[in-house]
Amino acid sequence: MCSTWSASKFCAAREGTLYGKNTIGGAIRYVSAPLDEDFYGQASVTAGSYSQADVEGQRECATGDSGWVMRVAAASLNHDGFGEIIDTNQPVSDKEILAARATLGCVGNPDFWARISVDWMDDQSGVRGAKDACTQHQCAHQCRQRAATG
Repeated sequence: MCSTWSASKFCAAREGTLYGKNTIGGAIRYVSAPLDEDFYGQASVTAGSYSQADVEGQRECATGDSGWVMRVAAASLNHDGFGEIIDTNQPVSDKEILAARATLGCVGNPDFWARISVDWMDDQSGVRGAKDACTQHQCAHQCRQRAATG
């Protein structure tokens, strides 16, 4: 969300050695940008084909002269997808995500450092294009139909 990350790095390793089982080929590590005492804000709007509409924003400000700083960031990411599943009329690869993060940290004292973050996300996106969109019941029904006709 809007440059709340200062760095990212890819850690390559065998399965399970970095972040547990089913982490195939490694993991991506994101590092949060440091907090600053200056009042700061930024916003970003992206529009594109297939009704893409992404809105992101963040604000950072000191909470008085105590050295505590608060950053709040939010994003709304939307995309209509690239089609529908014929049987169920479910959209394929559409995106409908709301996300927010609030961070409170102490930056005014060189001998003390603290940071607390809270994240929230609501992902109502449709089926990803690479996943099998068939439920277990539908697949069993299709298998019985194929066996009966074939």
